[in-house]
Amino acid sequence: MLVFLVLAIIKYAKKLNRILLVMYVSTYLLYIFSHKINLDSFDFFLQYNFFFSLFLLYNVLTANKEAFKLFYKGFKMFIYLNLLFIIIGMIFDIEFFKTYNRRFGYNGLIISQMQSTVVYISALVLSISKKDNVFIFIAFISGLLVGTKAILFAYLLIILYLIFFRKKSFFNKRISIVLVIFLLFTVYLLFTSSTFIKIYEERGILSSIFSFRNELLYESLDYIKNHFNILNLIIGGYSLTDLRTELDFYDIFLFYGLFGLITIFSYLYSINNYIEKNSYKKVYFYILILVAFFGGNIIAYPVNSLMFILTLLNIEENNLRQ
Repeated sequence: MLVFLVLAIIKYAKKLNRILLVMYVSTYLLYIFSHKINLDSFDFFLQYNFFFSLFLLYNVLTANKEAFKLFYKGFKMFIYLNLLFIIIGMIFDIEFFKTYNRRFGYNGLIISQMQSTVVYISALVLSISKKDNVFIFIAFISGLLVGTKAILFAYLLIILYLIFFRKKSFFNKRISIVLVIFLLFTVYLLFTSSTFIKIYEERGILSSIFSFRNELLYESLDYIKNHFNILNLIIGGYSLTDLRTELDFYDIFLFYGLFGLITIFSYLYSINNYIEKNSYKKVYFYILILVAFFGGNIIAYPVNSLMFILTLLNIEENNLRQ
């Protein structure tokens, strides 16, 4: 897939942002220089460059977005089907369909919880933009049953946006408030679960909320303090196979240094300028960036990067204040 994206970049090079294109090429040179083509870190290089490749092509993909219209129908069918497997998993207590081993949550056919997070945030915003009430209900319920903290956080933000930033909502404010109450009740169940309480008592509130990512962050900071020099701060060189915090932007800093952070934020800034103000795309874009900042694996997982871009291409351009 990455090979096809690189070929597309070569084909459409004249239509692409030249500054971003230079940054894109530089990530290859930077990897060779800072990681010495280390096979242990090659997987992360491919994952990050898949994201860079997709988002570098965003303006080209937007101009040809009719080709991606079938995505919505297929995605909707998958969400409906996966709810069936979630329910089967709940009824028969099937381990394969569970999100976690130690607490409530069902992924269905989706492999990991971070993929589920992006899938169901995408499904809810996409269904709202299409004004598809049945799909909204299925996406909302399915996301709650998956049970990740990131989904609950994102759903709360989405509903609050609908309450405070829509003058004319296709479902009224009372329904929105009921959804908030239902969502908060789910959050209450999560925060009062035995697993959450045990982690809180043994490791503290931050470890229980961030699933130990804060501890991985502290560990990596110690490594930086003892082993990083000025050049490492600029170009990275840290092997994520040894320790990965799963905080996307921080892991990019470890891998590519400050140059990597400048590159990723330049890409995101460029895409942000393409997106209409107060649109569903803007809401979706900001929420996923926020989840990536605190939760990770949005940028690092190629499947999530692909879901990110396909959802942006398919969200209807409805203004939130209409």
